[in-house]
Amino acid sequence: MKKMSIICLVALLLCINGITTAFADELPEAVDQEQSGILFETDKMKIDIEFSPESYKYIRECTSSLIDNGNGVLYATISTTTLTTVSSINMDMYIERWNGSAWVTAGSWTQTGTNTSKVTSNKVIEAVKGQKYRVRTVHTVSKDGFTEFQQTLSMELTPR
Repeated sequence: MKKMSIICLVALLLCINGITTAFADELPEAVDQEQSGILFETDKMKIDIEFSPESYKYIRECTSSLIDNGNGVLYATISTTTLTTVSSINMDMYIERWNGSAWVTAGSWTQTGTNTSKVTSNKVIEAVKGQKYRVRTVHTVSKDGFTEFQQTLSMELTPR
C-alpha cells in the first residue's frame, strides 16, 4: 500500500509539472523588472505587478490618486493608514508637471495628524490643459521614537 501511495504521488507531481510546462508558453515574458515591480506585456494584455519589499511595523496602506474633473481641474486624494494608533502621520504632497524631460514641482502642501491611525487630504488643482501631471507623496509615520517612510505616486494625467 505504501509503494502504491508513493507511485501515485510521483505520478501526480509529473502531471502537475506537465500542466505547468504546457501553460508556460502562454504566459507573457517579463519585459521590464524593477525593484518595485514587474511588467509583463503581450499584444493582447499588459500586466503591471507592483510590490514593496519592505516590511512595515506601523504602515498599513499609503495612496495617492489624481482624478481629471474636466476644464483643467484635477482632484487629488491622498491617504495614510496605519495598523494601530501612532504618534504622528505626516504627508508631504507634491503636484508635479512633466516638462518634456523631467518632473518638476508645480505646487506642494502638507497634512499632519497626531494620535491617529488615518490621515486623508483632498485638494483641487488648477492645471494647464494638455500638460501631464502626477502627485508624489512622502508618507511619514512615527511612534515611540520609531519612524517609517513610504513614497507613493499617482497615475499620470493630462487634463482635458
